[in-house]
Amino acid sequence: MSLSDRDAAELFPIDYTSWRYCIAIKCGVPLTAEYLSERVATLSDTGKEETKRFIKLYGTEWHQRVLVWFQRASTER
Repeated sequence: MSLSDRDAAELFPIDYTSWRYCIAIKCGVPLTAEYLSERVATLSDTGKEETKRFIKLYGTEWHQRVLVWFQRASTER
């Protein structure tokens, strides 16, 4: 069974607004200053095992996109 384009968009947000909605509303993760700071620090450190796994699973381009979204959310706070 294959995923439709709509289902794929739900799994991988296509822009910052969709990503923020997915994290904060659908997943219920509070975007606190502490959480955002931790995620930015982790995703910025490509030597960390967690970040290496993320890049291996999703690729460099997606990693950079998600890092920018976390940085933007942090700045907006």
